[in-house]
Amino acid sequence: MTTAMLRTVGRIALAIALFLAIAWLAEVLGWFDLFDAPLSGVVGFGLAGIACLVIARRAAREGGEDRP
Repeated sequence: MTTAMLRTVGRIALAIALFLAIAWLAEVLGWFDLFDAPLSGVVGFGLAGIACLVIARRAAREGGEDRP
């Protein structure tokens, strides 16, 4: 994968994690009961997104790209 593709995948994973975090907060506050365990999805997608962004940043630095 190119660094741009890794950045895109990382950003999408973080966006999904943010959505699940909002859903988890809404469940905790008692607004609705939509998912079984959104917190585990937050952790999984968050870690995957951060890992993709770190790998892309490291590859860009080693490849000499200007964009971090």
